[in-house]
Amino acid sequence: LIPEVRELLAKPPSLQPAIHEINRQGAYFRVHIQDLITFENEREGQFITFTDITKLRQAEIATEMRQLKYRDIVEYQKDLITVWQPDSTLDYVNEAYCTFFEKNADEAIGSQFLNDRPPETQAIIRDAVERLEMGEASITTEEFTFTKSKKKRWTQWTYLPIMEDDRLVAIQSVGRDITDHKAMEE
Repeated sequence: LIPEVRELLAKPPSLQPAIHEINRQGAYFRVHIQDLITFENEREGQFITFTDITKLRQAEIATEMRQLKYRDIVEYQKDLITVWQPDSTLDYVNEAYCTFFEKNADEAIGSQFLNDRPPETQAIIRDAVERLEMGEASITTEEFTFTKSKKKRWTQWTYLPIMEDDRLVAIQSVGRDITDHKAMEE
């Protein structure tokens, strides 16, 4: 037996099964050990099963790697990226969004951002949500807002619907700071 299993077998008797995962030279096994206990609380024997979970673990590791790569791409984008519910509750914001709006992620996530926008911008966003609910595939808008430090900033947003059973459940937004471009237009 491999050393890890010997250690498990040497532990005191228990009514609870012991479940452990072992990695041996790239192969993964789940070891399930159930003690057979007498009425005197003594170990009479042990029931041991080994399950090869190598393919499962490899798939989990590959998924984790893809998620990390995707998260790095999204987090280090210069674009402002959000996912929010139709009532404007933020579910996700990237670092660029936090920097732009002078907030940290903990402050932003769970808050309803629409309350922080000027009335004109609120109307634009409400209209975009209605159009997405009606089935538009994407909407691009230009909006102004004020940062925490009261600076007027312009952004261009592209809103993409996230649908479930033909119902709008969330909106993914990608925004760009266009303040300098707007200043040149004025």
